[in-house]
Amino acid sequence: MLIRSIAGDGRRLAWVTLWGSAASGVYLTTVVLFAVQEAHLTTDQVGLGLGIAGLLALGAGVLGGRAADRWGAPAVLASSLSLRAAAFVALGFYGSYAAFVGIVTLALAAQSASLAARGPLIRNFAGAEAHVLRAYLRSVTNVGISAGTLAAGLALQFESATAYRAVLLLAATGLAWSVVVVVRSRWASTVHRKQPPLRGVLNDRPYVLLTLLDGVMSMQYKVLTVAVPLWIVEAAGLPPLLISVTFLVNTLVVVCFQVAISRSVSTPADGRRAYRRSGLLFLISCSCFAAVTTPRWPLVAGVVLLAGALLHSIGEILHAAGGFELSFSLAPVSSTGLYLGVFGMGAALADILGPWLVLQLCIGFGQVGWILVGALLAVTGAMSVIVHK
Repeated sequence: MLIRSIAGDGRRLAWVTLWGSAASGVYLTTVVLFAVQEAHLTTDQVGLGLGIAGLLALGAGVLGGRAADRWGAPAVLASSLSLRAAAFVALGFYGSYAAFVGIVTLALAAQSASLAARGPLIRNFAGAEAHVLRAYLRSVTNVGISAGTLAAGLALQFESATAYRAVLLLAATGLAWSVVVVVRSRWASTVHRKQPPLRGVLNDRPYVLLTLLDGVMSMQYKVLTVAVPLWIVEAAGLPPLLISVTFLVNTLVVVCFQVAISRSVSTPADGRRAYRRSGLLFLISCSCFAAVTTPRWPLVAGVVLLAGALLHSIGEILHAAGGFELSFSLAPVSSTGLYLGVFGMGAALADILGPWLVLQLCIGFGQVGWILVGALLAVTGAMSVIVHK
């Protein structure tokens, strides 16, 4: 139903996005478990390897976006999806630590490049409504990740290397099918052979500032996925089932309301306003999470926890909507891929540093840490007022 509501070429891109995000769900569920249980790596090795891979792949979005602007987004998208499919196959068969780091680096780099290559296509397909199409694609992404995570979780109940490899091969097959869709669609793509040097983008102070601010704001994604689960079990002593319930609340809110809210964010001023409002909601939601600790009344604590998850999810939608609008409106049409590649580096850094930071603050400092995280997000959102050209 969600994909059917998208018209024309955008619908085909939505199917490509669905399979790509389902592969991400499989990756998130299997990569660590396979490395520890089947490849016999230690958890320290895996953590270090994932960090190294994230750093090595950090500039892939910039390179992929630049290539999309110069040689055509469809070709870059198909190539990056093919590399990602190859990496997923290899993830089930590596035999050394160096191979693990190399394959994960390839998977992350290909994903970043494919996301950057989507930018020019979204702009071509939707024009002034690009922020709406991106909102649809984000809803599709949440559905895909949830489906991939569920499929991988069911397969992993068999606790065997064969099950791990089967689900990784299934994800690779979906990515390969996406390549076929891209190639057969024969999408037209405006090519801009003359591109500004990278330093030209880095000298674009408003855009660099936007990237930095969004990178800090993107740490909010680690609140529900990293800090809240540990807080529920270790500090609040609530049933672990609530972890799944908070994820379900987040997924349903994003899928149901991302498009509707994004439609109202159609100018740079709207984008800055969305950032400010999201920051305030994150402060309130973090305060709710802080209040849930060694509860005397578990039922009340559960209600407060879910209220925090709901507010956080609405803040997440506003943050994404603000990013959709500002990242496109401040980027030159001829360098859409390059600029969006730079913009994506903020979120990539948050993926690398965010888990450590939110754990240090929220779990290490307890209630005070939660308030600090909320305040950091609120101040960052308020700073968006200075992002303009």
